[in-house]
Amino acid sequence: MTILRNINSTRQSDPEETMAVIGSDVDVAIVDDDPVIAALVKRVLTKKGHSVTWFADGVAAVAAFCQPNAFLRASVILLDVSMPGLGGFGVLHYLRRDNVLEQSRVIMLTASASEQDVRQAIGLGASGYLAKPLDLRLLVDRVHRAVRRSPGIGLSQRAS
Repeated sequence: MTILRNINSTRQSDPEETMAVIGSDVDVAIVDDDPVIAALVKRVLTKKGHSVTWFADGVAAVAAFCQPNAFLRASVILLDVSMPGLGGFGVLHYLRRDNVLEQSRVIMLTASASEQDVRQAIGLGASGYLAKPLDLRLLVDRVHRAVRRSPGIGLSQRAS
């Protein structure tokens, strides 16, 4: 079953959509303010059998994953570095603080893959880093491997 929800902190969500996500587990969560990139990544990953959800900003992602209001678990979180408001490094800080990284792998996505940014992401707990524009084959490979290695709820547990 494919799940695509845009839970954006700047707009009201449809209560039925929100209830469909609460208590859900997904293979991949995309946190990216660019709806075109999010839609492309979602389409590619769902064709490969992954369940996917999307957050249009970092604040909404933190609300979904972090305590005490956590209502979602994901095996892999694809996290854009540059977003208005709370950027990817800020989100990663909260994910680490609230032990989300114990069940989820984070792959950072960015147009700026400086060595300093990569070190910062890895230091905060990210397991990977992909530069934009995205190589979709590489993205699919990294996501699939991360889902299989994740102690979370991904394809590896469904296939077992």
